[in-house]
Amino acid sequence: MKKQPSKTKKSGNNMKRRIITLIIFLLFTIPYAKGQIFTGNHLVHINPGAIMTVNGDMANNGTIVNNGFLTINGNSLNGGTLQNSEEMIVSGDWLNNGVYSPASGKVTLNGSNQLIGGTSTTRFYHLVLTGTGVKQMEINTEIDSLLDIGNLELNTGVYSMEIISDDSASLARDGGYISCSYPGNLIRNMNDRQLYLFPFGNDGQYQPAVINGYTGSVNRIGSGLYSTDPLLSGFNTMSLDPGLQAVNDEFFYTITGYEMSGSLNVIFYYDTITTGKWYSLADWNNASGKWARYNTFICGAESFYFPFEFTGEKVFSFGIEKEGGVVVDQLVIYNTFTPNEDGINDVFYIENIEDYPENKIDIYNRNGNVVYSSSGYSNNWDGKYYGNDLPAATYYYILNLGDGSKEIKGDLTIIR
Repeated sequence: MKKQPSKTKKSGNNMKRRIITLIIFLLFTIPYAKGQIFTGNHLVHINPGAIMTVNGDMANNGTIVNNGFLTINGNSLNGGTLQNSEEMIVSGDWLNNGVYSPASGKVTLNGSNQLIGGTSTTRFYHLVLTGTGVKQMEINTEIDSLLDIGNLELNTGVYSMEIISDDSASLARDGGYISCSYPGNLIRNMNDRQLYLFPFGNDGQYQPAVINGYTGSVNRIGSGLYSTDPLLSGFNTMSLDPGLQAVNDEFFYTITGYEMSGSLNVIFYYDTITTGKWYSLADWNNASGKWARYNTFICGAESFYFPFEFTGEKVFSFGIEKEGGVVVDQLVIYNTFTPNEDGINDVFYIENIEDYPENKIDIYNRNGNVVYSSSGYSNNWDGKYYGNDLPAATYYYILNLGDGSKEIKGDLTIIR
C-alpha cells in the first residue's frame, strides 16, 4: 500500500511556497533593483508615492500597476499588462507586445536613439521626448493628451503618429521636429478653427505646416513631409501638365482627410535659402498621372497658403510655371514641336544650347523608357526612334548642361 503524505510534509511544502511567494513580493517592492527584472506572470504593484528604479531591462509578462514613479535604465519589454497612472522614465527602447493602459500616466523617453515598437500599438496619455539622438517609430502610435518632442527628431518612418486630443496645444516642441517616410504621417484631430501645427523637418531643417478648419466640421487630418524625390514614391516628377515647367524633386507633402467635412486652410512654410524660391504649388493627379498647378493658393515669400477640401490623400510639391517656352538662365526650351517635314518647328529646339557644348540630354516616354539620348545636343531631334516616327504624345526630358549646375527636367509634346 502506498503511504499517504504526512500532514507534516504537506505543511512543509506549503511553507516553502509561502516563502517563495514572499521572496518574489519583496523583490518587486524594493525601491532599487540591480540588473534585469523579469516579472513572469506575477503582479507588481507600485503604490502612490513609491519609487522603483531598475538598472537594466524590465521584461513584463504579468501585470505591472504603476501608481508611483518607475524608472527603467534599459528597455521596457511589455508582453503582459502595464497600467501607468503616474510616471515612467525609460532610457532604452519601448517595446509593447501586450496591453498598455495609460490612464493619466506620463512616459518620458530620455535615452539616445530610442525605438517605439513592438507588435501592439501603444496609446500613450502623455509622452515626452528628452535625451539625445532620434526617436524612431516602428509601429503606429497614439497620444491621448500631449506629445512633447522637445528639441529632438521624432521619425515616424512609414507609420502614423496620431494625437487624439483636439486641443491645438496637445503638441509641444522646443526646437524639435517630426520626419516621415512615405506614407507615414502625423494625424491630428481638429474639431474647431484653432491653428494646428505639423512641425515637420529633416536633417536639421525645420519646414512646418499649419492647418486649421475653415468651414464645416473638420475631424481627422493627416499630413507628412518627405525629404526625397516624389518619383521614388510613384509620383513621377517628369510627368507634368503643360502649365508646369518643373516640380521640386527633393521633397513633397501629403494631406489626408480621414474624416472631414467642409474645408481647411493650409500653410506650407519653407526656407528659401536651403530650398530655393518656388512660385507655384503643384498637386499630383492620379487620374492623369501628372503634376499640375494647384490653382487656388496665395504665394508668400516663404510659404504657400491655400484652401483645401478633399477626402482621401492629396500629394503636393512646389513647382515652376511656364509660359510658352521654358526659360532657364539664357536658355529657352520650346516644349512643343510638329515634325511633319514642312520646315517649320520640325525639331525639339533649345535656344542658346550651343553655349553649353558639354550638355547631355535624355528623353523618355511615359513608361520611363529612353527614346532619345544625345551628348552635345544641337537641336537636331525630329521625334524619331531608330528611324521610326514616335507617336504624338507627351515625353519627358532630363537636360544636363555639363557645367555643374542642377539638371533641368520637363516635358515636351510631339504634335502630328
